[in-house]
Amino acid sequence: MGRLDPALLGALMSKLSNVAALCVIAFAALAAQAAPDASNAAGTARSQAATAPGKPGDLPSSRSHAKGRSGATADALAVRWHDGERSREFRIDPARVADFRATLPAGKLAPVRARSDAEKAAPGLPAGVSPVFVDPDAAGQIRALPGGVIVTLKQPPAGNDAAAREDRARRQIADAGIEPLRPIGPDARRWLVASPPGMPALELANRLQESGVFESASPNWWKPRALK
Repeated sequence: MGRLDPALLGALMSKLSNVAALCVIAFAALAAQAAPDASNAAGTARSQAATAPGKPGDLPSSRSHAKGRSGATADALAVRWHDGERSREFRIDPARVADFRATLPAGKLAPVRARSDAEKAAPGLPAGVSPVFVDPDAAGQIRALPGGVIVTLKQPPAGNDAAAREDRARRQIADAGIEPLRPIGPDARRWLVASPPGMPALELANRLQESGVFESASPNWWKPRALK
């Protein structure tokens, strides 16, 4: 094989160097153009994410979550109960409670007292202690829950024998999963059934009313009696 002319080889190497230099310059220009485009795309994506509405299942922002917590706290001061077919709303007095843990002498005005610091800080009241409820439609009138729910059967027990009627009513109430305490009235249609004092009594009354098992169910409200 013949040897290449040195002059020709030098010219070829010079051309290859120029081509390589042009390639390097072209790649550098492309990289410089792509960098701003990527930055702009990232900025656009961040902007869209900041302004896009939340989707179902997205976690709420801390701001909206805090608002939800404060709203729930405010709503907790209002409770609803059923007075027959009518739904009513009472407000919980944040400063007072009714303490039914001790038996009061006949004629005692009220077991109402100020809430202790521990009761104010606790999520719930001790057993036997009820919130004091204020009726917004009757300023100054308060109520509390000493325990028990008053239920009315859909139909009075049949029969002429009072003891037999009462026995049938007791079985009907027991079948609903609650404990009958005593009838209210001679026809044994209205009954006082057992529940703890306080909010458990209100919750049971609402649950029984909404179940449709009884004609009606309402809390066994306590009201202070004015001394004569």
